[in-house]
Amino acid sequence: MRAELVDAARYPESSAYLEALPEGLDSFRACRSRAVFLRDILERFPDLFAGDGLDVPLQNLQAADLDPDDWMPSVQVVLALTMVRDRMHDSDEAFLDWNYERQLRIYRRPLFRALMLLFSPTLLFMSASRRWKTFHEGSELITAGDKRSAEVTLKYPAGLYSRPFRVSLVASFRAALTACRAEQQHAELVDDEPGRTRYVIGWG
Repeated sequence: MRAELVDAARYPESSAYLEALPEGLDSFRACRSRAVFLRDILERFPDLFAGDGLDVPLQNLQAADLDPDDWMPSVQVVLALTMVRDRMHDSDEAFLDWNYERQLRIYRRPLFRALMLLFSPTLLFMSASRRWKTFHEGSELITAGDKRSAEVTLKYPAGLYSRPFRVSLVASFRAALTACRAEQQHAELVDDEPGRTRYVIGWG
């Protein structure tokens, strides 16, 4: 998709993301994500890809079209989350609050709820790399830590993940900690460079 089909004034993050993709939405073909993430977003915002200043090939896509377990291009999921930041939130703080609640809803679904209740925070992040691979292909989550903290590094082809997507994982990690009943939690993005983003996470 050509970046000029997205109004940069209205959708600055989405426009910047698309402009940087080497082959538009056909970029990074080896990188895939489960459709559950996009389906969840479209259930909340069914007209996300339709609006003034937008002309995208996903504009007729509906949540009902997606099987949560199917694989789909990661760039489509990233674009959706980035457009939520552009269209629905006027600050990163509001966007993070929304993503925290969104992730909590996912973790409370039967598929995840029983699993999260079995995990302590330490076990949660020890197994995070394996669980990431269950839902994402073409990128890697590396973790190291102890009983009260973890360092998480996301490695990926440079340009695959937009800035809002990378920031959103702070809220995702916090929601995971909440789902496994962790207290005094915090998560922070501490290093961000092309193809590598690092987070520090702690709990009481």
